[in-house]
Amino acid sequence: MDHFSSVVDSLDESMRVQVSEAVNGSGIVGRLFWDFQGKSISLPQVKAYYPQDEFVEWHRREVFRRG
Repeated sequence: MDHFSSVVDSLDESMRVQVSEAVNGSGIVGRLFWDFQGKSISLPQVKAYYPQDEFVEWHRREVFRRG
């Protein structure tokens, strides 16, 4: 994941996509970001490969820009 996308999108506790309010625009922005807001990600079949909760929480707290 590149640096730009890491600060504008994240996952919530239910593994749904969250988009920063700092993202604005329409057209391609809508298709790349806002169309995924609130949608669940596809998790691996093997639970051992799921994103670890503590790392997802760290990303939300330390990297994700909320606006």
